[in-house]
Amino acid sequence: MGSSEQEIIVWVCQEEKIVSGLTKHTTCMEVVEALLEEHQTTLAEKRFLFGECKDYCIIEKWRGSERVLPPLTKMLRLWKAWGEEQPNLHFVLVKADAFLPLPLWRTSEAKIVPNLEIHMDLSPANYMKMLSLDKQKRILRKTFKKLAKIKQEGVLQERDNIETLIHLILSQDHT
Repeated sequence: MGSSEQEIIVWVCQEEKIVSGLTKHTTCMEVVEALLEEHQTTLAEKRFLFGECKDYCIIEKWRGSERVLPPLTKMLRLWKAWGEEQPNLHFVLVKADAFLPLPLWRTSEAKIVPNLEIHMDLSPANYMKMLSLDKQKRILRKTFKKLAKIKQEGVLQERDNIETLIHLILSQDHT
């Protein structure tokens, strides 16, 4: 495997599946296609995932929070953006219709939707599919900015810890 290719783990029906060969251009929908294709060829008549790729989505789970990934999400970029939090992150393949709608679910935007009845009937996966491509991209950009901020805060905290240790060592040298 080249240095530009990596792998992630996606849970499919309570089983870990390793998706390898990811590049910086691999989208969420391509990962769904690969997982469904592998499932169909491996299990043939015994398969239990039916439907087309558009009927499925990947859920990002992190410390009790869940988020539906838009189909155009670059999976490797998202995985790398999580940095040290990667061990707490899980990707799960689910059927979009089966994913229960969460009334408190919100995208990364702070906009209040005027007609809540329509959105309450939709699952988060279907809601994301309903959004325009531009809106999906804005949501992704905002998510990556938040992840970068979390990562930067960790770096600043490490730097402060190192500076404190250096001052302690220097003060011990002067005594």
